[in-house]
Amino acid sequence: MQLFITFLLYIVKHLYLCTRMKNENINIRVEKKLKDKLQAMADKDNRTLSNFIEMQLIKLTETKKQ
Repeated sequence: MQLFITFLLYIVKHLYLCTRMKNENINIRVEKKLKDKLQAMADKDNRTLSNFIEMQLIKLTETKKQ
């Protein structure tokens, strides 16, 4: 039971910290053709364009770390 309570406290703390994280904005200019292609890829993945690009950047940076 103690382990379960500890686990729940950990989850609550983690969720709280995640909601406190702040995102930064990056403004980029791309050609309409590229934006349309990225939007189509995001739609296929059921994501917003910004979320799709963020996930791709995360994958790219994690790959480079290893």
